[in-house]
Amino acid sequence: TYTGRRSATRYTIPVQYHRDGEDLVITVGWPERKLWWRNLREPGTPVEVRLRGEDLAMRAEARESADGVTVLLR
Repeated sequence: TYTGRRSATRYTIPVQYHRDGEDLVITVGWPERKLWWRNLREPGTPVEVRLRGEDLAMRAEARESADGVTVLLR
């Protein structure tokens, strides 16, 4: 769950992730066609994650590279 930076609307979306220690990493498929990750460009953007039935407050950061876009959740 994240908050839109312009609309201030809260959005909840399902995502596929993998773990990197305590962090969660989301690889954004077709990032040019998706808008949600753009709300997470500012490092430390607060998000809420439901992971295995537990709600967690985390911080997100979208990272753009030549290989695509990944979102790191800490």
